Amino acid sequence: MTDSEYRRSAAQAAEHYFALAEQRFGRSFVRVAVFFDLKGRTAGQAWFPAQGEPFIRLNMELLRANHEDFLVRTIGHEVAHVVDRVIAGRARIRPHGASWRAVMAAFGLPATRCHQYQTTAARKPSQTFPFRCGCRTWQFTIVRKRRVARGVVYSCPKCQTALVPDTSSPEHKAG
Repeated sequence: MTDSEYRRSAAQAAEHYFALAEQRFGRSFVRVAVFFDLKGRTAGQAWFPAQGEPFIRLNMELLRANHEDFLVRTIGHEVAHVVDRVIAGRARIRPHGASWRAVMAAFGLPATRCHQYQTTAARKPSQTFPFRCGCRTWQFTIVRKRRVARGVVYSCPKCQTALVPDTSSPEHKAG
């Protein structure tokens, strides 16, 4: 199949799930744009920007490699997010909560969060940074290290002292 045929089949699958939602919920749903710009391990995402219309993002590599299952599970999963948001009528809902699971059940699909597709994207090993408290050394990810730099304070649950960068450790990395 060509990429345009894969895109067409994905658009037809999305249309199928929107039509099924209209039948099951007795209301109409606006169709959303579908983009094929995801890379790596993520198969699909439903986006709800503060300004503008919602849209779905899909991973073309995973669509090619898992075509039939992708059309059913991944596209059904992402359309269910859009349908759930429209039915709920509010922005703050649990992404994989009870209402989303009900939409998935209406689609006749298992309400699973993660795919089991083989991915070729290599994950970078996580770099960690030593922090210490009164009783031990902790390893922080770059996210927590940056939060500490912005003023967030983490405390040891055992000794209750603040966790600070361990500058004496040979593992300590500046940055």
